[in-house]
Amino acid sequence: MWIMYVFGLTTCFGVAIGSCYRQNDITQGLLEMLTKMTKGQPSIDSKTRPVFFASLTKRPTTVHAKEIVKFDDVRVNRVKAYQPSTGVFTAPMAGIYTFNCVISAENGNKFGYQLNKNDAMYVNGYTSDANYGSQTTSVIIELKKGDRVYIKHRHPKTETIAGNQFTYFSGYFLQE
Repeated sequence: MWIMYVFGLTTCFGVAIGSCYRQNDITQGLLEMLTKMTKGQPSIDSKTRPVFFASLTKRPTTVHAKEIVKFDDVRVNRVKAYQPSTGVFTAPMAGIYTFNCVISAENGNKFGYQLNKNDAMYVNGYTSDANYGSQTTSVIIELKKGDRVYIKHRHPKTETIAGNQFTYFSGYFLQE
């Protein structure tokens, strides 16, 4: 009986030790896989990940021909990549970003705009002339460090859009 006890104890001990080694192998494998995915660099944490949200406060907001819309009420602006004085987001790092905007026309007016990457149109938008018609735009853009993204009025005449937080612009970093 004593021999059975010793045999069982050593077998269980061997299984337990073997499990530890297997678990360390799995953990090491996961660590190596994560290191390869991030190319040996630490991942971007929530404090260094570019993200912003800004809206217009003035109602109505007059926008002149070909003018960049300056969203003045900045609620979130991690790493200060969006500048309300210019209306421009400048990519602090290369990667894939997503941008969203909602443009609301004022009192049944139309408003034509475009989302620009650097100085080129990326997508167009156009509000309807319905009472407070609005347009939502969502895009995914691959940016290099220093690339600029902004909303620009695209018509050759002055138009108005609704402020009072009815019109806003946001963006954030998705991945490298």
